[in-house]
Amino acid sequence: MTPMMIPPSVRPLLLWLAATAVCAVILTLEGMTFITLWRRPSRPWRLGLATLTLGALAVALAGRILAAYHDLANISVCYTDGCQQWFPLVTNAVAVSVMLSGLLIAATCASVVIAIVVSAAESASRSTPIRGAWNRIERLVNLSLFVLITDAGMHWAVDGVAAWAQTAYLLNPQAAGDGLGAIPFEFAVVETISGVIVLGLGVCLLWFFSPRISAQTAAL
Repeated sequence: MTPMMIPPSVRPLLLWLAATAVCAVILTLEGMTFITLWRRPSRPWRLGLATLTLGALAVALAGRILAAYHDLANISVCYTDGCQQWFPLVTNAVAVSVMLSGLLIAATCASVVIAIVVSAAESASRSTPIRGAWNRIERLVNLSLFVLITDAGMHWAVDGVAAWAQTAYLLNPQAAGDGLGAIPFEFAVVETISGVIVLGLGVCLLWFFSPRISAQTAAL
């Protein structure tokens, strides 16, 4: 009699989900701080934009890990023979989460170190920080909206690409069957395109609604 295989646990996904969420919060707050306090295109402002982009990727990764957890939760508690063929999906999802989350943690730590170095090295006269409490509050409110748009676009784009890869086999007429069989792939393409458009909108808003360094200040 073949011994029953113990299904792999999806609990590690929750651990890496928490780590990814923490990184997303750190990166987003760091980026918003730099973009709120400094004018473009100063080095701190560019660092803030790069950090917000990395934070959006962290949000997208957290969304993918959460989706994997919900999709694979039933497999991880199934002890029947019919479930064993799906066990590699759980182990692969955990392995990918470990790899990507580890890279994200390293990038987050590096961004914090770079932020400290740039803040210490950049002079106030060259970077022209935004002055006035009301200006900073108003800018922070607008920035929060732009960041939400960027994060949503990144999440949809990454989720759409993943769904695109999973449903690409439906391009084969034999696999898709009737005309309705390719609908999941079409939805994935639409989600990807919509995500890219929303992501581009968020980045454009972050760029064009940021005050520039005046020519007089830049010449100093």
